Amino acid sequence: MVRYHISPKTGLPTKCHAKKGKCPYGGRTGNEGHFKSYSAALVEAQKILEKKHDILPFDTSDYSSDKFEEEYNKLTERENELPHNQYELKDYIRETEDQELLMDIINGKLFYADGWDKAAIALQNKNLPKDFINDVIYENPDNYSLELRRRIMLNESLSHEDLIYVAENSDDLYTKTIAFSNKNLNVDYIHDFFDNRKEDLTKLPWHMMIQNPNVDREKYVDWYTWAIVDYKKMNTSEFSDFYDKYKDWKDVNAKNKWSNKRH
Repeated sequence: MVRYHISPKTGLPTKCHAKKGKCPYGGRTGNEGHFKSYSAALVEAQKILEKKHDILPFDTSDYSSDKFEEEYNKLTERENELPHNQYELKDYIRETEDQELLMDIINGKLFYADGWDKAAIALQNKNLPKDFINDVIYENPDNYSLELRRRIMLNESLSHEDLIYVAENSDDLYTKTIAFSNKNLNVDYIHDFFDNRKEDLTKLPWHMMIQNPNVDREKYVDWYTWAIVDYKKMNTSEFSDFYDKYKDWKDVNAKNKWSNKRH
């Protein structure tokens, strides 16, 4: 039997592909928050969004069960046309210029059952629509989940000014931390910390700048020697917590460093 649940990323209903009682978004029993029809799920989504926002962020008037079924079948066919090998698929998502595909992944229309596994990669793609990025960063950040706002900070199209704006205006420590790891952060800005603000680099969010692909290796070695030999007050537990939560961040960072060396 087809069942629907509400995407925690977008607030929209989508089909549940998990086995009954096994959905990670099904609460204690694995079945909570599931509906037999798209229209029933949409009504509940509206109630949730009305509580969260003064106005609904999307127009539901054009959504019918028939239209949804037609769209879903089209998306399923499209998903089948993509690479089936997971490594090839992730590389494809990272590099594709198909903005519609990227937004379908981010909005939970494709690969929803994979959680952030594919959506996080789509958010890093430099070909994301500019109006979407501007809406997340500048115009309506509160309309997006915290996880989405964190993960888009690795997007390669973000400018130094974008990253600094987020670092100065976000209240979330991890959002700032990931922003400082983006390879588009200006190298002079980074090296000023190594030269004049060494102690700041011993704590989050600034500590992630030591892992930024733009860091001069000699400056990194000098700072690290100072931190271990002279400073000795660095609390590494908060770094470990960050790395444990964002293991994919390390993969992207390593990819960027390798790419920089190659070029």
